Amino acid sequence: MNIRPADQYGGAGGQGSYAVSGLGTTSSYSISFDQSLTYFGFWLSALDGGNHVIFYSGGDEVFSFSPVDVLNLVSGMPDYRGNPNGKFSGQNRSEPYVFLNFFADDAYSFDKIVFKQTNGAGYESDNHTVGIWKEQSGTVVPNSQVPEPSSLLLLMGALLGVAGTRTLRRQA
Repeated sequence: MNIRPADQYGGAGGQGSYAVSGLGTTSSYSISFDQSLTYFGFWLSALDGGNHVIFYSGGDEVFSFSPVDVLNLVSGMPDYRGNPNGKFSGQNRSEPYVFLNFFADDAYSFDKIVFKQTNGAGYESDNHTVGIWKEQSGTVVPNSQVPEPSSLLLLMGALLGVAGTRTLRRQA
């Protein structure tokens, strides 16, 4: 993984730095947690065809999300194409830029997230946010519009907020 200064491909807000992995290779990196969580949100910059995010609980895959899923969410929404930030605004118009929110339903949770890049182009991400949610926030896509995961172990109903909101209420 590399940390790069904000440019046309990444850096939420058009400043600071962002993480990128997989440049020229197939690669992955993971984030593990010492407790079970029910919320994860992150800024996905410059979506590439090989960008996948996979959620695990106790070593078992419970949900995965692919580039096709992101493209389905922003289909027909040109405001999500190209970098929306500051001096990079409008650059790299061929790729989506979105903040994704994942909410685990009911008794489900996760303790590890793997970011996998399968085509060597790069996986740009920023502003990783985790927690335990009580109430969903953002613009939520109804279950009927979200592709069902091949593993039905985790029903991430109303799983994505495409808007840039990151409001999170932690469970006491």
